[in-house]
Amino acid sequence: MTVAKARRRPHSLFFRAQDGARRGIDRVMDLDHDVAASIFTEFDAARITQEAEAMDQRAQSAALRPPLLGVTMSIKDLFDETGCVTGAGSAYYSGGMPAGRDALVISRLKAAGVLPFGRTNMSELAYSGLGLNPHYGTPSNALDDERVSGGSSSGAAASVALGLCDAALGTDTGGSVRIPAAFNGLFGFKPSSQSVPMEGVFPLSGSYDSIGPLARSLDLCADLYSVLSAQRRPEPTIGGLRGIRIGLLETVMTDDLDDQVSSDFDRALRCLRNAGADIEEAPAPFAMEAKNINPVIVGAEAYQNHRAHMEGLRRQGDPFIIERVMMAHSVGAPELHEAREQRRDAIDAYTQLFTDYDVLIAPTTACVAPTLDDVLEDFKTWNALALRNTSIINMTDGCAVTVPMQAPNALGSGLMVMAENGGDWKALEVAGLISSAIRWQ
Repeated sequence: MTVAKARRRPHSLFFRAQDGARRGIDRVMDLDHDVAASIFTEFDAARITQEAEAMDQRAQSAALRPPLLGVTMSIKDLFDETGCVTGAGSAYYSGGMPAGRDALVISRLKAAGVLPFGRTNMSELAYSGLGLNPHYGTPSNALDDERVSGGSSSGAAASVALGLCDAALGTDTGGSVRIPAAFNGLFGFKPSSQSVPMEGVFPLSGSYDSIGPLARSLDLCADLYSVLSAQRRPEPTIGGLRGIRIGLLETVMTDDLDDQVSSDFDRALRCLRNAGADIEEAPAPFAMEAKNINPVIVGAEAYQNHRAHMEGLRRQGDPFIIERVMMAHSVGAPELHEAREQRRDAIDAYTQLFTDYDVLIAPTTACVAPTLDDVLEDFKTWNALALRNTSIINMTDGCAVTVPMQAPNALGSGLMVMAENGGDWKALEVAGLISSAIRWQ
C-alpha cells in the first residue's frame, strides 16, 4: 500500500547554524561544571561558533540550502575530527596526536549542514553497556540523576536527553546506541554495519562495530542515517500496521524483565494488536548462543586492537574494562574459529525468519537504568543484563531501532524493532508506525 507524499518539517528551528550553536552553548554553560565535564570529553565553544559561521557562509553561496543546516550533533569520542584527539574515553589514549582529518561520516554530516557539537564521554574503549567512566566522570541518566545513562554512548544520550543538542553520533557494537537511548527515553538506530563506513573511527570489534544516531525524533534519526550511509531516504510505502507481520522474539529476550519494562511491553503489544498488527511468537534458538559467541569474537578482536597498548591501559585504564579485554588473551584460534562458525549459523537462522515476518520486536533492555550504586556493587551482572537483548542483533548482523515505550515522567524503556541486514529503511518505517501506535496520549 502506498501513502500520500508528505512534506517534512525542518529539524532545526533556526535559519542559521549560528543560532542553533548559540542556544546549545548557552545550555551547556548553564550546567553545573561537573555535570558538563561528565558529558563531554571536549567542548570548545569557540570552535563550534567558528564552524557554525563557516557553515552559514557556505550555505549562502550554495545553490541549495544544506538539508540539515542548523542541526547540532554531539560526537562520541571515537570519531576523528580534525585537530582533536580521538581518546576513546581513555586517559591513556587521550595523550595521542590530534587527528589530521575528519572521519568520513563527519565529512558527510558537515556537508549536509550538521554542526558537530562537542565530543562526548563514553565507556572506556566502548566496551560496556553501562557508561561508567572513572577518568571524566559517569554521565547521569537524564530522567533520574542517581541512575546511569547507559553505554557505551553515555555522554551522547545525555547530551540529547538534556536538550543540549538535537542529536548525537554514537557507535553500536553490542547495543551502545540502543541501550543509552532506551535508558534515557530516546530514539536510537543501529544500522546494518556495512551501510555506514568506519573510516576514521576508533574500532572495538571490526566484525560487530556499527555507527548510528540518537535523537528525540525518529524522523531525525532517519534523515541522519540517510546522510551517514549516503543513501536517498525513500518515500513511505506502508499505509499502517494492519496486516504487518510482527515476530515476537520471546526466547531469552523476554525473560526476567523488571516490573516497569514488563508492564510497558505488555501495553505496547496491546496497542499494536489494536492497530491491526499480526503478532505471533517467533522461534529464535540462536539467541541462546549470544552469551557464548559474542564474548569470544568481540573480546578477541578488542584484544588484538589494543594488544600493543596493554601495559599502558593496565596502568591507566578502567579496571572493569581492562579486565574484559584481558579475558580474551587466552582465546585460541580453534575457539575463535568455532565461534565464528556458530555466528554464521545464527546469521542464517535470523535472516530466515524474515520469510515469515516483516519485522521482529522485543524489549530493548530487560530493565530500566540501574542506579550507579547498584552498578558499582555488581558491574558484571548489570552489564550482562543491559547488553543481553541488544547484542543478539549485533551477533546476527541485523539492524534495529529502539523507540520509547515508557509513560510520561517514568524512567526510560524501549521497544526494539529489528530487521535483517539491509532492511534498514523497512525497520525505520515500521518503527515509526509502531512508535505512533504505542505513544502515550
